[in-house]
Amino acid sequence: MTTRCVVVVVLLSLFGCSAASSSDVSSENVGQTTSPVISGTPSDESQNSVVLLVHLDLTGGVITECTGTLLAPKLVLTARHCVAATDDAVACDIDGNPSTGAGSVQGNYAPDSLYIFTGQNAPKLNNDSFQIAPRGVQILDDGATNLCNNDIALVVLDTAITDMPISPVRLDSDVEVGELVTVVGWGVTETDNPAVRQQRTGVEILGVGPQVNQGVPIPPNEFEVGESICSGDSGGPAFASTGAVVGIVSRGGNDKSLDPNHLAATCTGAKNIYTKLSPFKDFILRGYTAAGADPWLESRNSEVAPGGCSASPAEQSGSGVVVVAIAAVGFAVARRRRARD
Repeated sequence: MTTRCVVVVVLLSLFGCSAASSSDVSSENVGQTTSPVISGTPSDESQNSVVLLVHLDLTGGVITECTGTLLAPKLVLTARHCVAATDDAVACDIDGNPSTGAGSVQGNYAPDSLYIFTGQNAPKLNNDSFQIAPRGVQILDDGATNLCNNDIALVVLDTAITDMPISPVRLDSDVEVGELVTVVGWGVTETDNPAVRQQRTGVEILGVGPQVNQGVPIPPNEFEVGESICSGDSGGPAFASTGAVVGIVSRGGNDKSLDPNHLAATCTGAKNIYTKLSPFKDFILRGYTAAGADPWLESRNSEVAPGGCSASPAEQSGSGVVVVAIAAVGFAVARRRRARD
């Protein structure tokens, strides 16, 4: 982030997805997911609650990709801009209000156009894989018509995923400045597009809303971290040391212009914004009800590796863009990552 007197110019992104022509959706491979997390390492099986969320739009000829987290066998947590048609830019003030009219949500996608792919290895996106993948039957949102301070959604699935871990959530307390989290996702790396989901540990929380951090406004429902995530990591989790999800990727970047030949250029040395979970406690609890599952809440005393645990809640102790920000404005442009052929 570059500080220039009182004015801070920051390039951020809504870290989204990928696309291919609808004519490519056949028995042949139509897309290899690009990969994850700047300066990350391969994500192992213990983090298999982190899934790839694919939006397949045959009418528009587009495949878009994001990251999500299994909170229950039929419930996926992700970002709102991963499941809805939205503006490509977001600008928020410190109170969480849209400051330029950007960031509007035009409407959710059809739930059954959202598919979930599990495991740490990138899947082949073809007719066969789509036919067997769990898909959405319901998209839940908080009713917000703008992404500012509300970039969160839940997807209820048609089929329970019973062979993968689920993750607990932190709903009863805020994150803290200085807290270290582990980030996991399917986004672009700084060098290539590896075929394995990535993670980065020891990512420090730099600011917690509502506050202005080095000239960049952080709304009440959001927090800021440094270099870590990139295009394709949207909706991906930040895991606390307890293994609980405390936030999901919304947007981020640096002061560089988007280079279509090097998508990670706006991610190295970047500042990134996550949506907190705790302000959305009632909404998330409604999601568990819709999915027919009991909530799995964080226990500060639990010893769960970041990324969740394959055991059920009852078995756990204590379960229970490119953006230009100027002065007090945070401005972001969506980067929904396009799948490779």
